[in-house]
Amino acid sequence: MATAYGVCRMSTVAMTIITCASVIAPSVKAESPVPTAATYDRILLPIATGQIAGAFGSLWMADIVVHNGDAATRDLDADEYCVSECASRVLQPRETRHILFRGEPAGNPGQIIFVENPDERVAFESRIQDISRQAQTWGTEIPVVRESSFLSRPIDLLNVPVDRRFRLMVRIYDIDGRSDASVRVSAYSFPARGDALGEIDLPLTPPIGTHPRYKPSYVQFSDVLQLVPPGVNPGSVLVLRITPITPSLRIWAFVSVTNNETQHVTTITPQ
Repeated sequence: MATAYGVCRMSTVAMTIITCASVIAPSVKAESPVPTAATYDRILLPIATGQIAGAFGSLWMADIVVHNGDAATRDLDADEYCVSECASRVLQPRETRHILFRGEPAGNPGQIIFVENPDERVAFESRIQDISRQAQTWGTEIPVVRESSFLSRPIDLLNVPVDRRFRLMVRIYDIDGRSDASVRVSAYSFPARGDALGEIDLPLTPPIGTHPRYKPSYVQFSDVLQLVPPGVNPGSVLVLRITPITPSLRIWAFVSVTNNETQHVTTITPQ
């Protein structure tokens, strides 16, 4: 992947993005007319950013590939950089290519793309990699989330470690980009019995930037241990429950678990 996609800087807490700037000044594809819901499906790319400087000397990069496995063409509408020229919106039969995502604005790493129906034969591979240690690992696969996976009921994320050797980041997305979205994050001991150990209500930030329709509403939360009351032993792992507070809110969420020494990432997703 070319570093011309963009360079971002982030805090040392579990990939929290602070600022983002492109390496070059490429032209940008004009925003396309809004596709109709009857013709297109929305798909979330949870981490669609350029190179990100992380904790302990890590340097993160996201890489996303799309493949049209059908014998017919499919329209792919994504918020992409135009480097030497703009990528065609039309995926030819059996075509495979990278998605050159813009990664803007910095505080919201997700991107929504629009894929022409039927989209069952359109496949994706999404991963993040610490390229400062790229000889050690090919990275970690990040789910590509189709609209049907967004839920208006609680999401349970299981087996979340309580260990200072790892840093955690809970990432929560609303595909509809609502301005009134809020959720409750609750922590339970494992095995989960009885009431929550603690909880916090979080508002999601609505889409901003040049092309907001490509962005979800989003919030991230790293201080999971603050949900555990002082003096309470939560054990070695927790269960996190993400509950929509706003009526009819549709969410998807996951936790990234990053080892402070190796920078290896494990993802905990709804399954």
